[in-house]
Amino acid sequence: MFSNRGYVIDYLTTAFSTDKDTAIIYYFFDYSCKESLPVPTFLRSILQQINKMETLLPHTQRRLEALFVNQTDQGGLDIIELEKLFIELCGTREKVLLLMDGLDEVDHNDRKLVRNFLRKVQDMTCAQIFVTTHPEVDMSTVFSRCRTLKIKPQDLETDIKTFVESQIESCSHEELSICSPGLLNSIKQALISGAQGMYVKRFTPLMIKPMTKSRLTIIQGSFG
Repeated sequence: MFSNRGYVIDYLTTAFSTDKDTAIIYYFFDYSCKESLPVPTFLRSILQQINKMETLLPHTQRRLEALFVNQTDQGGLDIIELEKLFIELCGTREKVLLLMDGLDEVDHNDRKLVRNFLRKVQDMTCAQIFVTTHPEVDMSTVFSRCRTLKIKPQDLETDIKTFVESQIESCSHEELSICSPGLLNSIKQALISGAQGMYVKRFTPLMIKPMTKSRLTIIQGSFG
C-alpha cells in the first residue's frame, strides 16, 4: 500500500488542475472502516468523481437519478448499471487516472467483482490504472498489459521510521505524556522493528493507547 497516498493525490490533482479532459479518480479500501469495503460503495464513489454535471447528457442524468434518488440501501444498487455508467462517462474524457489502494482488504467474493470490473476498464484507451495491494493479490492475472513494482520491506524502512517518530512525538503530549523518554524510545523501536515492512499508519494509534497501560516488558513481548 502506498503510505503517502494523500501526497500522491494532491500532486496529481495539482498537476492536472487546468486539464479539464483528465479525471483523477481514487478509492481506498480500508478494513478499519467497514463502510469502505462494499463494492456498491466503491462504484458509487468513483462514479461521482468521474461525473461532470456541466456536460451530463439528459438521458445519463435520468439514469443516475434512477439509481440514487430515494436509494438508502447501498446493497440495493445495481452493480452492473453502475459499471456501465462509469465506463460510459470515462469515454467523455481524454484521460482517466484511476488509483486504488487496499484491494486485499476486501473479502474474496467482492474482490472478484472489483477485479472483473477493472478488466473492463483496462480496455478503454483513455484509462490508466494504478493499484497497490499485497502480493497475495496478483494483479497480473487481471491486466493483460501491466507493469509490476514489488516493494520490499527495506524499501519502506525510512518512511516507517519517520512516521512512527512523528506519531510518538504527537502522542507524547497526550496519551503517552506519562511515559519517560526511555519508555517512549522503547515503544518507538518496538513499533519500527515489529512493522516488518508493513506501513503502520492505520494501526499505530490503536497500539499506542493500550501501551500506556502496559509495562515495557509486555510491550516488548507483544512484538516478539
